[in-house]
Amino acid sequence: MVARPNEYLYIILLLIQVIITLLIGIWAFRGYKLSHDKRLLNIYLGFTVIGGGIFVQLLLTLYTLVFRPQFFLIFGDYASAIAQFLGYLIIVIGYYKINEDQNMTFQIAGLTLIFPLLIIHLASSILVMFILYKVILSYTIYREKKMIYSAVAFALLAFSYIGISISVGRPDYKVVSNIFRLIGFLILSLSIYVKTDGER
Repeated sequence: MVARPNEYLYIILLLIQVIITLLIGIWAFRGYKLSHDKRLLNIYLGFTVIGGGIFVQLLLTLYTLVFRPQFFLIFGDYASAIAQFLGYLIIVIGYYKINEDQNMTFQIAGLTLIFPLLIIHLASSILVMFILYKVILSYTIYREKKMIYSAVAFALLAFSYIGISISVGRPDYKVVSNIFRLIGFLILSLSIYVKTDGER
């Protein structure tokens, strides 16, 4: 069966990504050999895993185009997604102080446990930003000055959740993020109290 033009384009895009990730890995490994910077080693390992996952996706996509069992596309997508997650996780480890007493496997396992928590905080920030959007929209309609306080409060809360989500291994980020969240809660409680008081 003849492939459609968009299918050819998809294959070409995957192939280019495999080549680019391979080149990034090679350059990072060369840089590591010269400078012995462990972050470059992690980048090399990370992009090797990422490129490997995309290569599996490419192979399964080609197999699907030839034999047409569509469910193989799902396996390819999962292989690519998991490889990218693990690859970026390895790279993230390189940007934090590596505990010499623990090997790479334990560090990856530790960050994997933290990852769902990061997703929850990012999801909270998205929800807060949606509320912020609605508050700003309401302000443009009703022009109530008290809504400005609510907008500032939700903006601070959104920043705080984003900060908390990226605070892995950085306690100072966590402290600053919690200060933002506290101030956001205070401003929000003040705006609600003043509004309720005014209605009375």
